[in-house]
Amino acid sequence: MRKIAANYIMPVSSPPLRNGIVVLEDDGSILEVIDTGGKLRESSNLEFYNGIIIPGFVLPWYRPGGKENTFSGMADTLSGAEFKDLDNRLLQRGIKGIGIVERTVGHFTEKKESAVFYHTILELCPGKNQDEFEVYQLGIEVISEAWNDYDQPCSVSCCTSSLMETGIMEYILEYAATHQLLIPLENTQQWALSDQLSRLKQHMGRVSEEPSSGIKLNARLLLVHDMEKQLPAEVQDLAETFATYHTLRPDKDFNMLKIMLALQGLSLVRSPESIPERTLQEVLQEYTLSAAEAIFEDDILGSIEPGKTPGLNLLSNTEPGTFRLKENSTLRVLV
Repeated sequence: MRKIAANYIMPVSSPPLRNGIVVLEDDGSILEVIDTGGKLRESSNLEFYNGIIIPGFVLPWYRPGGKENTFSGMADTLSGAEFKDLDNRLLQRGIKGIGIVERTVGHFTEKKESAVFYHTILELCPGKNQDEFEVYQLGIEVISEAWNDYDQPCSVSCCTSSLMETGIMEYILEYAATHQLLIPLENTQQWALSDQLSRLKQHMGRVSEEPSSGIKLNARLLLVHDMEKQLPAEVQDLAETFATYHTLRPDKDFNMLKIMLALQGLSLVRSPESIPERTLQEVLQEYTLSAAEAIFEDDILGSIEPGKTPGLNLLSNTEPGTFRLKENSTLRVLV
């Protein structure tokens, strides 16, 4: 058992605690969060840190590099060494959960044993002469194996070109009537997010018109866009149809401080002129609790609460009083 305290505990799901204490089991799960009322007393085996304790980060979307091949229009999975390197980098950056996009998936055993929680997003991309339903069935077999044999969460989606030009998304939406799915839409040079949302709504409309379908979308929509770009205003209106989350495209270095600094001055859905100053609590929400909800892992990740295993990070050198991040702010992984 560990007892960890700091100048502030920021649970994300509740207001900050001055001189709060987090009590952890040996496996990293949270046993208790103690509100000291700001009055911290000496206690045996208490670890105290100067700074702000926050939950481990969650990246709801990341696409590793991969070589194209002809196997069902999918791409090669990561090699064993590449996966190990990815896993180590995530832990070093204080990232406790991730939605990872792959076109063939593997390493289920390694994912299950990792300290990082993985939600695999299997991206289907039928080749020119491939039967869409056969590719879809292959994808369902893969994610069923992930769930049933390895207890690994897995979603099935399709690449942007398939969403815009084929009907495979309609099979996926039918699947979403009875299964939880994360559907990411990635802003690309060829297709804007607003175009993809419009097409997704068209697919949804065709599926729901089937008399026997009785479909109700059981999916979470994730809009992936670039740090330097504002989302067009119409995206917000279109996204109201779905349970929608936003994320910035991460770099390969997984520099979470860089991302959070950008978020302090960036609205994902409004014009820059209308952006109020964002608190650290609001910025953290994007890559902790909201991101955990997006990948269906908010029961274990995203906030500092008893029963969860979110990991703990320490932020230092923030602005006194406001907690805003500065260029020289630092991040340390505690748990």
